[in-house]
Amino acid sequence: MRLNPDFFKDSDPDPSPDPEQMLNEMFKVINTLDDLPKERIEELDALSERVSEMLDHEEAVNPGRNAIIRYLAFQELQIHGLQMGIGQIHNMLLMLAQAVDSKEDKGHGSN
Repeated sequence: MRLNPDFFKDSDPDPSPDPEQMLNEMFKVINTLDDLPKERIEELDALSERVSEMLDHEEAVNPGRNAIIRYLAFQELQIHGLQMGIGQIHNMLLMLAQAVDSKEDKGHGSN
C-alpha cells in the first residue's frame, strides 16, 4: 500500500474546478495600491509605519549606512529563512510518507 496523494481530492467541494477561475480567485491584478481592499490598505499603512520607524532607527544608530539597503537585506534574510523552513518541512513530510509506506508494506506485503 502506498500513500495516496489524491487522498483529500474527494473532500474538495468542487472536484474539478476551472484552473483559470482558481487563479482569478487567488490572485487579483492591481494597477495601484488604491485597488487593494480596505482591510489590506489598513494593514499596508500599519506596516509602512513600522518600516518607517525601523528606517529612522537604523539611520540614527548607523548614520553611515544606507538604511533602505539594510532593510532590504533584512527582508532577504527573512525570506531565505522561510524558504529553508519550507524545504525542511517538505523533507520531513517526504520522510514521513516513506515511513508510512514502509510500515504498510511490511504489514500487508509488497505491492
